[in-house]
Amino acid sequence: MRSQSMKRAGFTRIELFGAVLFIVIVIAILISVMSVAVVGPGGAGPAAFLFAEEQQMTMALQQAMNDYGTKTYPPADLRMKSAADLNAPVAQYFQKIFPQYNIKNLYADLRAAGVNTANFDPGEALVFWLVGFDPDTTNPLRGHDARMKGLDTTRQLYAFKRELLVKNHYLYTGDTLCDGPSFTNSATQKYRGYLYFDNDSGAYGLDFRGFHPYCDGPRGASPFNPTTCQIICAGRDQLLGTGGVTVNASGAYSRFDTYRGTDADNAANFGGGMDMQIYMEKLRNP
Repeated sequence: MRSQSMKRAGFTRIELFGAVLFIVIVIAILISVMSVAVVGPGGAGPAAFLFAEEQQMTMALQQAMNDYGTKTYPPADLRMKSAADLNAPVAQYFQKIFPQYNIKNLYADLRAAGVNTANFDPGEALVFWLVGFDPDTTNPLRGHDARMKGLDTTRQLYAFKRELLVKNHYLYTGDTLCDGPSFTNSATQKYRGYLYFDNDSGAYGLDFRGFHPYCDGPRGASPFNPTTCQIICAGRDQLLGTGGVTVNASGAYSRFDTYRGTDADNAANFGGGMDMQIYMEKLRNP
């Protein structure tokens, strides 16, 4: 009787060991697959990695809307001509979300935070809105320079990694930003940052260094995510391309020819984890 009991116990331990070993093997296989298909930047499948980041950022922007009690996304356009330019999208938005703040101080406070008020920069705007604000609603931009550099993470709406915050932008490799006039002149002009275009401030009609948000048609046609926002990042080649300038080599518009070349491996928050070329091919052949 005792012998049979011991045999059963021994068999149970072996069975348990086998089950544990099987689980370990399965986990190892999954990790291996994920490391190839959804690796970080520069790997075999950066579009899925970037898409996941973009989705999290999009949800953080939506949370910001809820927190601020607005029905519109924060403006991607942070430009102000002067302290008197209170019709600027950023000024109008601040008046809505921080009614106790003296809006006449906004221009100076933006510049103190290192914001480029002269040029449209949707990469900088993404960081600006998602690092959060001071809880004192009469002075929400106090300490904003430190937040945009990742020195203060207590208010972040999105978990930015400090080492990837460079010059008020969030990069996916931690390298330097492109400093050239456009993204298509040479392979040395790279841009590794995430760009944000909202649907309400007029950002969908603006270029950023030759790059235009994506649209399902020629420029001026309906943009993708027409009622929300686009967050876009260059893929494996780290070249952003020209975006929604949708003409082919002959000069005629083609819905699908645009998303090739330097745009082909870009990732967008509406792309379902696919790069732009694959996404457009899926639209053509659903």
